[in-house]
Amino acid sequence: MNSAGEAGEDYLQRSELLDVDNRLIREFAQRVAGNAKSDREKAVLIHDAVRDEVKFGFTGGFYDEKASETLRKRRGFCITKAALFTSALRSSGIPARMVFVDISSDILRGILYPGTQYVEHAYTEVLLEGTWIKTDSYTVDQSLFTKAQQVLQEEGSVIGYGVHRSGTTQWDGTKDAFSQFLDNGERKKLTTTRYGVFTDARALYRSDNKFWNKKTPVLALLFPFFAQLSINPAINKIRCADRA
Repeated sequence: MNSAGEAGEDYLQRSELLDVDNRLIREFAQRVAGNAKSDREKAVLIHDAVRDEVKFGFTGGFYDEKASETLRKRRGFCITKAALFTSALRSSGIPARMVFVDISSDILRGILYPGTQYVEHAYTEVLLEGTWIKTDSYTVDQSLFTKAQQVLQEEGSVIGYGVHRSGTTQWDGTKDAFSQFLDNGERKKLTTTRYGVFTDARALYRSDNKFWNKKTPVLALLFPFFAQLSINPAINKIRCADRA
């Protein structure tokens, strides 16, 4: 992994899926963070907007989607929202990069069953004042996160419904923060593999690594229907549940 001092232009550039210079991305970043007085303030404002303006869920493109498409559809999951967050940060002149790992598929319990023990996951590292800070706390919108954590507390479970029971959706740009990838020991074997830094999801899945959920022609054909008819309704049911 590159050191902070080597970041420079490498982590400000566009890629196939990080369309940093897209008009929608530029306008989004300017709207939410254009008046910020520091890079840290910009990063936090962009984080909060990605968290709540783009609801947690899945689209037909699965992980193979440009950041501007995720923004336009207002729906995404860890990989696509990481791409959007990273793109908006880069558009604002803040170096950022996507880190890929795997995470127990139980994080999605109650939403979908992928048929594998683990699934690929992405979080973002943001370079602020010379330090790379890790976060995925933008992944799950606040309304879903609150309800999902309530269910986990009632069950006595650590992960499920898209969240970690000790996770957070709050990030101040000074320390690591995770809503999903919180490997704090509460869940044994939360993760087994760190794939590392890749320019985007396409670059990851083109590499020689072994993957849990690489898109196949059959999955590409069926996933849009599965997302619309099963996964997103399950997520919305949790988000809209009355748990008073």
